[in-house]
Amino acid sequence: MASYLVFSLKAYSVYSNAESARVINIKVVSTDTFIRFFERDISYGGQVALHRAVETLIIEIDQNGYLSASTAEGLLAELIEYGTLSSTPKILMENHTIVNWVDKLKINSENMNINLAYDIVSVKVNQSNPWYLDLHLHLKLNVSDYENTSKWIKDYTILTQLPVNGLKDPFYVEETNGAINQTIQQSISEGDYGNTTDHSPFLTHLEDGRYAIFDDAPSYIQRLEGDFTTGSDYGIESIINKSRLSDTGSTISNVDYLYWPSTATNAVTIKTGGSCDIFPSWLFLDTDQTNTSGVNHKQKYNVVDC
Repeated sequence: MASYLVFSLKAYSVYSNAESARVINIKVVSTDTFIRFFERDISYGGQVALHRAVETLIIEIDQNGYLSASTAEGLLAELIEYGTLSSTPKILMENHTIVNWVDKLKINSENMNINLAYDIVSVKVNQSNPWYLDLHLHLKLNVSDYENTSKWIKDYTILTQLPVNGLKDPFYVEETNGAINQTIQQSISEGDYGNTTDHSPFLTHLEDGRYAIFDDAPSYIQRLEGDFTTGSDYGIESIINKSRLSDTGSTISNVDYLYWPSTATNAVTIKTGGSCDIFPSWLFLDTDQTNTSGVNHKQKYNVVDC
């Protein structure tokens, strides 16, 4: 009888330890799952916040002109973190700052019996690609279950990106006084704008108002600041349809960042004849502005013969 009792106690002990380990494992998995959901959701929230911040700056440009030089990145970060522009609250950011998003996730964590403490160390916006804006969220997280059985302490940076495709071009907003709110649309002809017998891909690019990479053109961040200077590593450009501006008699280059500055000069007209007859008479491209590879705009768009 005594040996049976000892065996039973041992069996119960083994069972109890196994059950305890199982419960702990469930809590660890639950906490780990929450961390993964947090990273996914905060990345999405950051993208939404960045998009709203850009829209806020576009409204500001439409009403008050370009942002000051070298301020766009800082103003975007302020809007995303605090919902303010130069300390003034902005309606588009209401309930959509990064703090709002983390607080929503904190409420969700409580429903999962998880404690979440956080610190937003820094919010930074920059550009490392012509077609995307980068948002860097440096966070410190302290995550644990209610019994403190499992605990995670993380100090890391979450990178989320917002495509510039679909965003309004600040140049058009300001330079046309809001008459033309053109959105960025990436070229579908990049690397193949036609040849000497068929220039239709470039004509389509022009008529659609699409954008192409040109590493001497302004980046999207520069466009927010009204910076027409050249030399960006992440530059994009559009070819202006002058008929939309009622400026078909102009001999200025149709490349947007060369057309609008007060320093703009005359460019080379596109000749007629043969396959070049498809182009409008108001199309002018420069040959002196080149990218880092030494390619000018007539070469870029394969119209050297025109």
